[in-house]
Amino acid sequence: MNRGFVYLLFATLFFSSMEVTLKFIAGDFHPMQINFTRFLTGGLILLPFAIHALRRRRVRLAYGDIREFFWLGFVGLFASMMLYQTSILYMPASAVTVLFSCNPVLVLLFARLILRTSLRPEHIAAIALEIIGAIVIIDPFNVRLDPTGLLLVLLSAALFALYAVLGRKDCDAYSGLAVTCFSCIAASAEMAIVMAASNIPPVA
Repeated sequence: MNRGFVYLLFATLFFSSMEVTLKFIAGDFHPMQINFTRFLTGGLILLPFAIHALRRRRVRLAYGDIREFFWLGFVGLFASMMLYQTSILYMPASAVTVLFSCNPVLVLLFARLILRTSLRPEHIAAIALEIIGAIVIIDPFNVRLDPTGLLLVLLSAALFALYAVLGRKDCDAYSGLAVTCFSCIAASAEMAIVMAASNIPPVA
């Protein structure tokens, strides 16, 4: 079996269990605290592997590269995951999971608009099947979805799809490990700044 499918299988398994855990602790911690801890821990764990990947490619990061990681971290982790985490306060974790998992639909659309990739008939069929599957699983005709939660999770999915598309070329240049690692660290730094600023009364 292709290693990519194995990685995808484990990533899906780990990611699908995240919503249940987040729902369990959502009432005890602020969403930004949870995301800050997640991304800082993940970034630090990946750091030695990311450095090794950069050395193997003989890549040295410049100011522009670091700025790119901060931009990717803001779009895909700071903004997207904040909206995602907050949406769980309004909707069942299962519904949030299903709706967010539709982000590949948006990835295809953003890739077409930004990267000018071709949209083949099988892509269109996959988009249609994914939308139909989401509707069947959620059953919106018999389950009431909170409008606020629905808007938050859809915005989250759109931003995460944009992050995936914008980071495509960076993954080719730096490796997926490096992009994930430095985006996580950059996003956690951005969250730390916001959390520190929240102690200022007008900002809070």
